Amino acid sequence: MTHASKRAQVTAALRIQGVVDGSMDTIISIDADMRVVLYNPAAAKVFGVPVEDAMGRSIEQFIPARFREVHSNQVHAFGEQSQTTRRMGNLGQLVGLRSNGEE
Repeated sequence: MTHASKRAQVTAALRIQGVVDGSMDTIISIDADMRVVLYNPAAAKVFGVPVEDAMGRSIEQFIPARFREVHSNQVHAFGEQSQTTRRMGNLGQLVGLRSNGEE
C-alpha cells in the first residue's frame, strides 16, 4: 500500500467517524459476537450509557429481554446469509432499553 493510498484511507475513516459522531441519530454497530464496535454520542444520550462503557459489551444491554432471542436469531441469520429481510422504514416500532431500565 502506498503512502498516498494509506493517507486517503485514514482521511476517509476520519470523515466517516466525524459523520457518525456528529449524527443526531443513534448509531450502534455490532460484531459477529453481538459486541458493540461502534456507538455514537447520540446513542450515549438515548441509552444513558457513556461511549467508553458501551464499547465491547453485548448489544443485549440495550434490548428488552422479551426481544433478545428474536434479535439474536436475526443477527445470526444475517451472519450466515449476508442478507436480511428487515428494511429501514419498514421496521415498525423499535424498542430499546435505557440504563435505568426504562424502555
